[in-house]
Amino acid sequence: MKEWETLGENAPKEKFFKVPIDHFRDLHDPNPKYEMRYLISDKYYNSSYGPILFYAGNEGAIPVFWNNSGFITETLAKEMGALVVFAEHRYYGKSMPFGKSSFNKDNLTYLTVPQAMRDYVDLLNELKDNQPELKERATVVVGGSYGGMLAAWMRMKYPQHFQVALSSSAPILYFRGTTLPYAYQDFASKIYYKTGGMECAKAIKFGFFEMTNMVYDSSMYDTIA
Repeated sequence: MKEWETLGENAPKEKFFKVPIDHFRDLHDPNPKYEMRYLISDKYYNSSYGPILFYAGNEGAIPVFWNNSGFITETLAKEMGALVVFAEHRYYGKSMPFGKSSFNKDNLTYLTVPQAMRDYVDLLNELKDNQPELKERATVVVGGSYGGMLAAWMRMKYPQHFQVALSSSAPILYFRGTTLPYAYQDFASKIYYKTGGMECAKAIKFGFFEMTNMVYDSSMYDTIA
């Protein structure tokens, strides 16, 4: 059973593409490849003008992100007449560079952002080679959270491949020493104050305080909804 079988006519096609395990190996060294999974749908694709909507897969099996991204797969795809591609991140889902031994310590060397970004560039190039009309079309790279970070970084590093980036909830500068450690919490709290008022913000703050205290009182665990 496919992970997206319940989507019926909206179901994408599951495909695989071979990419190098190490994109930065010396050209004279042997460079084995692995099969990266991706999902593709031409349900709304207009071959006369449609762009590519390219989802930068993040930390999880790619069907999970497809199933939760109707804004991309339906709303934007239909409005833009776009070809939709969801690329699976290496070391997740079925995209295992070393099969069952992918998570052995020595094999994790290749689980990096630059390697994943090059996977996506290679896939995009392959798609354009197979469908010549795509060579002149814009590619909109999209993603959320870590995937949104990838989208933004790919737009920065590979602007010749990705012409637009839609980065949702993408903390591209949220690293130790770069921003304040509680910046996210401060920003979220301001939203609670703005949309729900002081009482709402206080209730949320008190709720977290209560949950923190429950760590020290196991008799309270059952009261957590």
